[in-house]
Amino acid sequence: MNIEKAEIRERLLKDHSIIEEVLPRNRDEIALKYKRSPNEFKEYAENFINNIEERIYPHFEYEENNVFPLVKDNSIIDELRNEHSTIRKVLDNIKTVEDPTEKLANMEKLFD
Repeated sequence: MNIEKAEIRERLLKDHSIIEEVLPRNRDEIALKYKRSPNEFKEYAENFINNIEERIYPHFEYEENNVFPLVKDNSIIDELRNEHSTIRKVLDNIKTVEDPTEKLANMEKLFD
């Protein structure tokens, strides 16, 4: 598959701007929801994570399938693959943790 550089650039800029907009905007809201009601926080956190996954997993797939093969510097690709793997693990961990305090602490890792 031959994808034009301009198409790749446009897609990456769009994806990153959406992700960068969603995460910071929700950081304060996440903490506020937890403070108001730790028990209701679990449902909010699940919805938040589903929203992030719907946005970020297609982005990861696009980068991994269309961008990474074009990059000659393996150290950059290795770093990005590690970043993708770390984010996937954090998201999976957030979904499996039951304790609201621990769930919040794991969600904070997304903002680091």
